[in-house]
Amino acid sequence: MAIEVSQHGLEVSRADSAPLVRVTQAPVEVLRNSPPANAARLSQSVVEVARLEPTSEVWLSQGVLEVARASLATPKLGLASWMVFDKDHSIDVRMFTGTPPSSAANDLAVLNGANVGLLGKEIFQWVNSTDLGNNVFRLSRLLRGRLGTELFMNSHVVGETFVILDTDSIRRVIQNSNDTNVQRFFKIVGAGLPAHSATVTPFVNTGFSQKPWKVAIIRSSRVCPVEITIDFHRRTRISIEWQDFVDVPLGEETERYEMDILNNAGTVIRTLESSTEEFIYTVADQTTDFGSAQANVAIRIYQLSNLVGRGQAASAIV
Repeated sequence: MAIEVSQHGLEVSRADSAPLVRVTQAPVEVLRNSPPANAARLSQSVVEVARLEPTSEVWLSQGVLEVARASLATPKLGLASWMVFDKDHSIDVRMFTGTPPSSAANDLAVLNGANVGLLGKEIFQWVNSTDLGNNVFRLSRLLRGRLGTELFMNSHVVGETFVILDTDSIRRVIQNSNDTNVQRFFKIVGAGLPAHSATVTPFVNTGFSQKPWKVAIIRSSRVCPVEITIDFHRRTRISIEWQDFVDVPLGEETERYEMDILNNAGTVIRTLESSTEEFIYTVADQTTDFGSAQANVAIRIYQLSNLVGRGQAASAIV
């Protein structure tokens, strides 16, 4: 069994004939457990609606003409994992314009950036594309939740827009940081056409592509009398390929984290701050918050960005 590192973040890929395992900075401990035969297995490493980073370029899907548009004919995306190839599910898309989805890629090519699409707000990849006729294509052997978009994996509906992400047809809209969360208007003008012929399209840059990704591998330990220590591993959206004996870069100006403590109603009752991958929830704080030391506590952890504040939330019960 070979172990290789991909530029796209934690991936564990098991080929049918020659097992291949790819590991990076995302959660890997869960891979030690043998999933049931019908478990959906996917991959990691994505960014967001507006960012793709297999190279130094970033691509934007909003504010530009969709080169390929499709409707989801068969919603088969109710999946819980983004860590390995999903061999059990597929996506049916109907193409209206653009080049049909390619099937000229193997697992390694896909792990290195081939066959990338945006469905709703999730970036995913596929190995196989089968022509079902009538401009309908079935995409299978999927890598889901790429470049940090795993939080959009289970929110799909029939009829969502599908866009093939291609550097030849999609570019990033560059905006200043003070434009974050401000609505701007764009016109997508065809070659040789006057500007007044284009429809005005509103776009709000939420800064999602700059948000730190979810932290991974949240663990807890208790020291009598029930002081809770929570540790985890950060991820990075910048230069995400692991190298031997070198940790991935921070990707932020400073290293900072916040952890929300939630009560039984899901209300935040305390927020702890840390500059390391560890929090300590003392017995005194537990007693203040709950009246006594707790056997289980619901938490949310965020890595912080100097530009856009909190990143994506990682939730756990410790």
